[in-house]
Amino acid sequence: MIRKTLNPHTAGRGSGFRPPLKTIRRSRSLLLISGLLILLVLTIFILYRYLSTLKENHSPGPVKLERIIPVIEDSSFHTSGKSEAIISQPAGMTFAGETLFVLDSADGCVRLFDKKGNLIKIIGKKGKGPGEFNRPEGICLDITGQSIIVADTASRRIQILDFEGRLKASLNLNFPPTGVAASGDRLYLLAFPGSSLLIKNEGLVKIYNQNLEPVGEFLKPATTNDISMNLLANSIILKTDRNGQLLAARQFALNEVQVFDPQGRLTRRFEIIYKGAELSPPGLDLRIQHNEDLQKLALLVLDVAFDSANNYYFLAGTSGKQPDGTLEKGREIYRYSSQGKYLGTIILPLRARLIAFSPEDELYLIDENYDLRKFILTERGPR
Repeated sequence: MIRKTLNPHTAGRGSGFRPPLKTIRRSRSLLLISGLLILLVLTIFILYRYLSTLKENHSPGPVKLERIIPVIEDSSFHTSGKSEAIISQPAGMTFAGETLFVLDSADGCVRLFDKKGNLIKIIGKKGKGPGEFNRPEGICLDITGQSIIVADTASRRIQILDFEGRLKASLNLNFPPTGVAASGDRLYLLAFPGSSLLIKNEGLVKIYNQNLEPVGEFLKPATTNDISMNLLANSIILKTDRNGQLLAARQFALNEVQVFDPQGRLTRRFEIIYKGAELSPPGLDLRIQHNEDLQKLALLVLDVAFDSANNYYFLAGTSGKQPDGTLEKGREIYRYSSQGKYLGTIILPLRARLIAFSPEDELYLIDENYDLRKFILTERGPR
């Protein structure tokens, strides 16, 4: 009888074959390494997408070198010396064609000026009746450019009037509106950041359709443990740019400019130049207990305007300190592209409170004495 000697490495090949343990371990190691490589590639891809989103939604770092944009005051521009042309407390201004509309909160009216500074007429008066205003804080044109919309703040309503002052529509609200903007068939009201709104975490901007019916909201408030800081940190300038996008710029505490589409979806955000960081750094840590604390509060933006090319102009808040130790405010304007790229700085010879651009890109401003003035930019913005 002949005996066959079986080779342990070849025996049993077929249905009962089992590879050696060393081969199994090597295969498992290769599978593990392959899995880790795939996981690493996916992680790198996700991180790349995240960083790309950040780059799109945030501006690059601080501006290292400012570019000065020269301006010349138009000495031929003078407002009327009549008492009815005197602005008591400017709250907003905007152009409709060749006419400048200036909202006066203290007098409860809208003054209309031509481009030479002549008073054309006055719309409204102080009061609570139809076509009257009680401490109004916001003004804009409707999409047709044929009516003005006024946030009648203390009366908790908005009023829509034609250029003759005739009331076209009004809407009573359950909150004081502090700003108003329009885009397409939508109306946007900025709500006063009261305790009820903050507790409910409601959006600061309320959206209404052409029938003045509420259809949405956006822009959640920033909150702290300090009531006064909550009010200031949620003080926002709301305006529609030349392309119908909604710009929301926080005035105090946080250096944040946000741009939304007409549906209230955030499209981008960026920061602007702020030169007062050493005097009053941005942030929400400050507690407002005395008037002196307000000097420590970061004031970033006083107003925003747009030229015909849709460049953004930010009237700066704190930009330094005067020789007597008081903070310098409203002396500089920063030009940015609509995408958040810094384009230049305008240094004013005086303090300003509000700014607006004419259709020819002439700069109109109201100074600290509430006088209306006109400046010419010697360099037009990029188109």
